[in-house]
Amino acid sequence: AGSGAEARGPIHVIAPEQVLTEADRPYHDYVLAQGVVPGSLEARGFSVVFTPLHGVGHTSAGEVLKARGLTVHPVLAQYDPDGGRFSTVASANPELPVSMAMGVTLAEAVGAQLVLATDPDADRLGATACGRDGAMVAIDGNRLGVLMLDHIMDKMMGRLPANGWVLTTLVTTPLLGTIARAHGIEVVDDLLVGFKHHAGMMGEQPGKTLVFGCEESHGYIRGDDIRDKDGAIAALLLAECAAVAHAEGRTLFDNLERIWCRYGYHREKTANLVAPGLAGRQAIARVMETWRKAPPTGFAGLAVVKVDDRRVARGTGSPTRDLPGDVLSFELEGEGRGCRVVLRPSGTEPKLKVYALARSAPNLPLAQLPAVQADIDGLIDRVLREAEAAARAIMQSLV
Repeated sequence: AGSGAEARGPIHVIAPEQVLTEADRPYHDYVLAQGVVPGSLEARGFSVVFTPLHGVGHTSAGEVLKARGLTVHPVLAQYDPDGGRFSTVASANPELPVSMAMGVTLAEAVGAQLVLATDPDADRLGATACGRDGAMVAIDGNRLGVLMLDHIMDKMMGRLPANGWVLTTLVTTPLLGTIARAHGIEVVDDLLVGFKHHAGMMGEQPGKTLVFGCEESHGYIRGDDIRDKDGAIAALLLAECAAVAHAEGRTLFDNLERIWCRYGYHREKTANLVAPGLAGRQAIARVMETWRKAPPTGFAGLAVVKVDDRRVARGTGSPTRDLPGDVLSFELEGEGRGCRVVLRPSGTEPKLKVYALARSAPNLPLAQLPAVQADIDGLIDRVLREAEAAARAIMQSLV
């Protein structure tokens, strides 16, 4: 009896000329099966700029987009692996609009309506889309997820699986849960940060079908056989959504307005309270401990109506949902508006992350939307400003 690789059986080495047929093609077929629009998108008069940001996304997302019949304009300079130097970008992070600058320039030159970017390992997606005035505008991770989920719900109307569910985190826009529940889909939207928790839920309940999984940091998934975020699946869904909208004379921003009018305008922002060194860690810990013992009563005229301390034992019956975490969540309400404030010390950087997720009442007339947007945008700025000031006051004696 052997051990290690020998104990697991023979190793099959794929010859270079067989990589496409034996490895890539089955994966591409699986990704394509997660789409929700039948037929080719070729006749829709729509084109996409794609960049892998010097990573591997051209072998996954790039190939899938072409297989859907789309005209894909590659940012060739960023197809080059570049020896890991990422010389054309300050950061190969598709969360940052500046990472797509070369893609936007190309889109303006060729008349493309959408720029898609995957990060170097192609598990996250960033996007910039053409607005009504023709200018290219970046879309944040929460809103990309909302667009994809609404697209899935719309195109699968009457075909949604009875055992389907949507998985997301407590710092991702609540709009995802609102949309899914409105279509009768089960939602788990209180997961801790990290797609390992999505995978944990999928492992716990293999009889369920994952309609959509999302994390605000530009991670998305659909289907049950991949247990992590996947940039190719996300690129497919968003390209479908944008192509359909274009064919019907709309933009992705028109789609967002329609969604907000039905479900309420939502806005999410994050503040980072940087506190380096041992003193910084102690200051961050003091904020968390202070607000655990004596939670704030409100911010910006909204009252705290619920406190969720994720260090306290929970009893949902799910090992994944019941995992403890150094996270505090406050639900605020007032005058028909709501806001969630979440505090989470970063696990990788010396900072305290403060998330604010604000929302208006639903069922808005389109004519009222600009005023509601201005109100909620101002509200979230005030909530973050007050929460940050209160936290810094607690930290002040240590940093």
